[in-house]
Amino acid sequence: MALGGGLDIELGHGVSLLPVQAEYLLRRVVEVLPNNGSFFSSVYCANTFRYSAGIVFHFGRHLGTDK
Repeated sequence: MALGGGLDIELGHGVSLLPVQAEYLLRRVVEVLPNNGSFFSSVYCANTFRYSAGIVFHFGRHLGTDK
């Protein structure tokens, strides 16, 4: 599961600045390990956070234009 958002600031035709994009990631991990001829499973959740920034280039037709 991923939950987050960001902010785009348009600089000009087809170019935007992305100063912040933050996301919370919840990952469920299942490990299966051998245990004396049988198998043992372990389940845990991994909570992580991701931050991104950059420049965005838009290609193709832009929304809101009639051309």
